[in-house]
Amino acid sequence: MYISRIGTCVFGSLSRDVKGYPMDVYYKHDFKDVVLIPIGSFERHGYHLPLTTDCITARFFSKLIAEKYGYLLMPAICYSPVSGKYPNTGVRKETFERYLRDILEDLRRNGVKKVIIVLGHGGPEIKEAIGNALRSSGLEFIAFHILSELENLGIVDQSVDRHAGKWETSLIMFIDEDLVREIRESEEIVGNPREANKEFGAFLVEKLLERFEQVKDKKRYISWAEIW
Repeated sequence: MYISRIGTCVFGSLSRDVKGYPMDVYYKHDFKDVVLIPIGSFERHGYHLPLTTDCITARFFSKLIAEKYGYLLMPAICYSPVSGKYPNTGVRKETFERYLRDILEDLRRNGVKKVIIVLGHGGPEIKEAIGNALRSSGLEFIAFHILSELENLGIVDQSVDRHAGKWETSLIMFIDEDLVREIRESEEIVGNPREANKEFGAFLVEKLLERFEQVKDKKRYISWAEIW
């Protein structure tokens, strides 16, 4: 039942984002000059949050941006480099980077001018892979990492609230309270999910939207690196 609800929330609705566009519209209409790619992971976030938490948050925020600015929202990438410390399922950095490079190459070949990656997952490997793929793509790009932006804004301190804690649990509460289960102690939690609330999640989304408005027109931007 739980996995079924995850699938319905994240994967079951992905096709609706692109199936309404006939192929001739997708390849010729100028709205696809800018496309959005949500990227997350499949990893444990305590017992209280879904395994697809990073994908849920990335896709949710991407959908808000796509609707607000008229960008084309692509299906999410939910397998990525993850820590081997916990029962997670991911791919090697090299595999992920090659895969992303291929996607970006095809987008450029089909006339896309700019790609916006909304990243719900973190860690040095995925950040390096995304940075490498974007810089070699020949596209304009924005890599918008949710947690990095919240820290840049002074709202979240990763040293005390990084993974499955207050901020991340609050976001999931705001997106769909039914996805949050009983909170139990778990070694991968960094932060206090018991402090989470839906109102804080709404506040985070509002601030992230304001931040995206500030960077959306940049030609090359990465949340965790220098701005060009």
